[in-house]
Amino acid sequence: AFVVGEVAAPGPVPITPGQELTLLQAMALVGGPSNDTSWLGNTHLVRWDPESQTQQTWVLDARTRWWGSTDAILLQPNDVLYIPNTRVDRAGIQLDMWLRRMIPFPRIFIQ
Repeated sequence: AFVVGEVAAPGPVPITPGQELTLLQAMALVGGPSNDTSWLGNTHLVRWDPESQTQQTWVLDARTRWWGSTDAILLQPNDVLYIPNTRVDRAGIQLDMWLRRMIPFPRIFIQ
């Protein structure tokens, strides 16, 4: 499985045969979500469906309020778990990109 997005160390998470890997375990293995910038309530799980030969995507609410739930989400090999930026963080990134690319400030003023 792969965990990408707003986590400490995005990347692959091995699932050995016969092992169960929950969504929370996978997030823990990559260092956990970034507290300031992760939008856990809009987490995406992408899974290949061999019957329809398509990728299926689900939007999950992975906020901490649900972490004690008995209904654990189990990941399968080649699943992709994407934890996006918050809306505020995305707006800040866009504003930063706009300022750096559109307004000709000398580099000493913008770090």
